[in-house]
Amino acid sequence: MGRKILEIEAVTKKYKEFTLEPVSFSLEAGSSMGVMGAYGSGKTTLLKILTGQIRPEAGTVKFFGKEIGKDKSEMLEYCGIVPAEGGFPDCLNAKEINKILKGCYKNWQEACFFELADRFSLSLTRPLKELTRGAGQKVRILAALCHEPKLLLLDEPLKGLEQEDRELAENLFREFGKQEDQGVLSFTEQPEEAEKNCDNLAFLYKGRLIFAESQETLRKRYGFLEASDEKLELVPRSAWCGIRRTENGGCLLLERAALPKELAAELPVEVPALTTIMEYLTKEAVKR
Repeated sequence: MGRKILEIEAVTKKYKEFTLEPVSFSLEAGSSMGVMGAYGSGKTTLLKILTGQIRPEAGTVKFFGKEIGKDKSEMLEYCGIVPAEGGFPDCLNAKEINKILKGCYKNWQEACFFELADRFSLSLTRPLKELTRGAGQKVRILAALCHEPKLLLLDEPLKGLEQEDRELAENLFREFGKQEDQGVLSFTEQPEEAEKNCDNLAFLYKGRLIFAESQETLRKRYGFLEASDEKLELVPRSAWCGIRRTENGGCLLLERAALPKELAAELPVEVPALTTIMEYLTKEAVKR
């Protein structure tokens, strides 16, 4: 077990028509986690709690073992945040934005900013409004990376980027997350992005945390079986996680640990796709 950068313990938030039920998971140094979920799943609420925009009803958040209280200035100094939208007025250019950020962060790295601007082919002198629609996102990424952060908090960080820029951003985030005493927490509606770029995966659904585990653990934990009713009934009900009936039988998501070894050797149990795990654990159409 490595050092924990971020620890979220039983964090909840209640609104009139939505409740974020207790969320608990942690992020170790040298790793990354993708927090997945559709619109209305609770991703934005959780991110706002982590960035200090709202306070939880209950629960704690710790940054390098220190509980975050009312004064979040230290955490924000060491967090690189890429919001999904907003940021800087589009009348500014990158050189002007660099000057502003230089006065905001004590560890601002001007050379890093200009180097990454060049790698992203971002003009330093033209206003953002005159550039491509991804220019604002590029600046948000640079602002997050160039003040020696320990933790990146990313909200749909690839949104609006062209393919070449997406690949560069992905590489930068992956490399950042591999470094000692650094980590990445990325929020996205795209499971394939999280699966491609993150070691660990968390899944929020209608305010509930369905899982928060490493990709390796997920693959070992679940199995997928498409078989006749006769063969499906051989599987103990304690192993069933979700089933979809078909004309000839059904498709079953199961817990491998609850499957007897002799039965596991007999049945054609496959490794399920991430989206299959997510679907079978949540969809109302999938019944036990």
